[in-house]
Amino acid sequence: MTVSADAAVDAAALLERLIELTERESALIAATDAEAIEQVCDEREALLAALGRTVLPPALGPALARFATVRDQNLRAATAQRDDLRRRLGELGTGRSALTAYLPGGPTAPTGLERKG
Repeated sequence: MTVSADAAVDAAALLERLIELTERESALIAATDAEAIEQVCDEREALLAALGRTVLPPALGPALARFATVRDQNLRAATAQRDDLRRRLGELGTGRSALTAYLPGGPTAPTGLERKG
């Protein structure tokens, strides 16, 4: 299948923007900016949908590989942050339990930390 020059330029521009967004996402993951990450993801989904309707010329193979590499790095970084957050939340729960153990009357005494509702 032959790819027209215009289609190749369009595909290259879409892929370039996709790489820019994915690299921006790297910084946002490091900053734990969930709101901005969501915006990047929304734009990325639209670009991926557009790319899905485009025939990518073989010359874009290196750019596609770059996108895949950065995407995989982002996934690993986001997974590590999620795991760290889970660990810290677990420590918070453990700390809360330890705190209640020191209250007069022991852990069964009201702490004021319970949810009302």
